[in-house]
Amino acid sequence: MAALVPDARLVYLVRDPVERALASWREERFHVTERRPAEEAFQNPEDPHNAYVAGSRYADQLQGYLDHFPAEQVLVLDQRELATDAATVVARVVDFLGLDQHPVDTGTRHNEGGTKFEYGALGHRLRFSAPARAVRRMPVPVRRALTAPARRFLRQQVPKPELAPELMTRLQATLRPDAERLRAMTGLELAHWSV
Repeated sequence: MAALVPDARLVYLVRDPVERALASWREERFHVTERRPAEEAFQNPEDPHNAYVAGSRYADQLQGYLDHFPAEQVLVLDQRELATDAATVVARVVDFLGLDQHPVDTGTRHNEGGTKFEYGALGHRLRFSAPARAVRRMPVPVRRALTAPARRFLRQQVPKPELAPELMTRLQATLRPDAERLRAMTGLELAHWSV
């Protein structure tokens, strides 16, 4: 990246690393790439190859960019700030990118956690069947009208993962050193984080 676009300006969005890891598990359940319960998926948070935990090691990831880009070309933002004051954060990003300010609608929220659903075995088989493939080629309003009853019957909301207290403590202990490094690297307090 640095060789191709050395003047690139990078925006790096972070959130509580424990929340991010758990949300990642939930997202994978939604995309049907994870079938294990959360307790099993997080049973060894110390494993450096645990993808859910590794994705929350922000300082490690940020350092990879800072090895190639000057710090003034990287803006690190806290997702909570984006959620609570999106207009100000968007203005900061636009300013950081050196663009002209324009009004931006920040009132609509997308991809919220409560919209994650998963299908049981029957729903999963039907979803990838030949008739389902034919229905997916229909215009969206028609497709939604035809599939709404089946979706209500065959799917359920992906549960918010809850780990046993001992496992949660281990997850927090695993992520705490990286979170402290991120604070030192960025000057962000991130006092509301669980680590």
